Amino acid sequence: MKVRTGFVSNSSSSSFVIYGRTYKDETLAKALNIDMEDENIDFVEKLYEVLDNSDFSYHCDNEENQWYIGQQILNMNEDETLFNFKKRIEREVTEKFGNEKDDSSQEEFNIIDAVIGSGGELEW
Repeated sequence: MKVRTGFVSNSSSSSFVIYGRTYKDETLAKALNIDMEDENIDFVEKLYEVLDNSDFSYHCDNEENQWYIGQQILNMNEDETLFNFKKRIEREVTEKFGNEKDDSSQEEFNIIDAVIGSGGELEW
């Protein structure tokens, strides 16, 4: 499992490209059966349980209260086309987290390209 959260530990930037989907906190909590009122539940801990031993990557955007969940393009199989890779990721993410949308702003599957700067800020 590959995890991208919070700050980077060195002074250089770190970039990543994943194909995945954006989930708002509330939608992800519902998909993972998390009670948002329970202060003893940690999203990251629950994600570890769900994503353990998988190739999924995720990043939490605290400013927007949303999560980006998918797989790095580097995980595409050698004999897999980009089209087939996208379909596989869509199927796997939907199986694990459902296909429910919170509102009209909920994004569909897309390529997420970001850089985590030396101060930990997320740059798009």
